[in-house]
Amino acid sequence: MHPSTGDELRRRTESKLLRYKQRYLYALPVTEESAPAKTAALKELDELVNGVVLLRIPDELAWMIFLEGQDIETIG
Repeated sequence: MHPSTGDELRRRTESKLLRYKQRYLYALPVTEESAPAKTAALKELDELVNGVVLLRIPDELAWMIFLEGQDIETIG
């Protein structure tokens, strides 16, 4: 993305990329051959989610993925 891109366009693009990566991850079959691709897709998705959480961007899907990935009993 170009350095002078506005925040609004950047957020929309990252939101679309997050959704694309999630669909791609879910579409990959659970086989030994696709394991490296699935691992790479999961890593990319985690990086996108962690960026959203770090910057406290209000993206419901990213926050849901982040919270579901936590190993805790209660949100509080």
